[in-house]
Amino acid sequence: MAQQRLAWMFPGQGTQAVGMGRVLYDRSPAARCLMDAAAVTLGGGVLDRCFGGPDEELRLTVNAQPAIVVVSLASLVACFEFFSGRNLGGNPDEWFGSGLAKELTPAYVAGHSIGELSGLIAAGAISLTDGLLLVQARAQAMQVAGAARPGTMAAVIGLKVDEVEASCTAVRAELQDSYVTIATHNEPTQVVIAGDEEGVTIAGIDARRRGARRVVPLKVSAAFHSAAMRPAVTALTAALETLEIRAPIAPVVLNTSAQPTRDPNLIRSAITEQVSRTVRWSDTVGFLLSECVTAFLECGPGAVLSSTVRRRAARAEIWSVSTPGDVRAAVLGLRAHWG
Repeated sequence: MAQQRLAWMFPGQGTQAVGMGRVLYDRSPAARCLMDAAAVTLGGGVLDRCFGGPDEELRLTVNAQPAIVVVSLASLVACFEFFSGRNLGGNPDEWFGSGLAKELTPAYVAGHSIGELSGLIAAGAISLTDGLLLVQARAQAMQVAGAARPGTMAAVIGLKVDEVEASCTAVRAELQDSYVTIATHNEPTQVVIAGDEEGVTIAGIDARRRGARRVVPLKVSAAFHSAAMRPAVTALTAALETLEIRAPIAPVVLNTSAQPTRDPNLIRSAITEQVSRTVRWSDTVGFLLSECVTAFLECGPGAVLSSTVRRRAARAEIWSVSTPGDVRAAVLGLRAHWG
């Protein structure tokens, strides 16, 4: 069937922006219902920060991650609502994985870092309530871990991942206490490194010597997806012990392996592992394209993931959804795509 070539995508931290979700909340009954339910689970402050900030509060890991997940899921249910032409009704916990708007069912689901949890909730692997509580626990654990072991991150532009890895390896050999490593591999020649401040600085200098066009320091509060996050892995392992994980409605392409799975045991392991390991987004996009996915629906703030696909697949149909106008354009486009 044609819909087998659709992928859902969910963005990660850094895409948040004050005001996100406000218009969806006002105009989409389904989005409002979901966001109100999320506010009950997470506390009403999550919507206050989404709609009104302030920016410095929304940027905090403990606030940004839950906010992004809520807006991402609200964007998806708004698509369900518009496609079906009716009020979804009922409990938002029952909307995911239940076959709503079957024509929008994806062949694959993928998310970047915290976006992977958005995808697992959207695909019905984790209930909405359990998933939001897990997101909250993850965000808190990562913020605490970052405060305990300060670090930083930088984007390396114009160099392949193996060359950037060579830079990190050289620095770790030179500096005994350095833990600089590849945090995210976003595009073939766009890699983010994370670690101790000295290690990241020296690795950046080495990367430029190897041919990188630019090395851009990132405004982050910690060295995410590095050894600094190992305490967060321990905290999440405990949080996951009693969590029910079901087979999702579509395979989820995992950050750690860039391979699809519907196995609850693999999903459980991946949720903890990805916090301190490399996000293999470039390989994820490559996998989706190799599987002949030709339509991509990015649900959530910004269009970062859509851009990574567009630069590699100019003919792909790609929609980024976070407003009612986006929802309308995406659903009409998908209908046309499926003929």
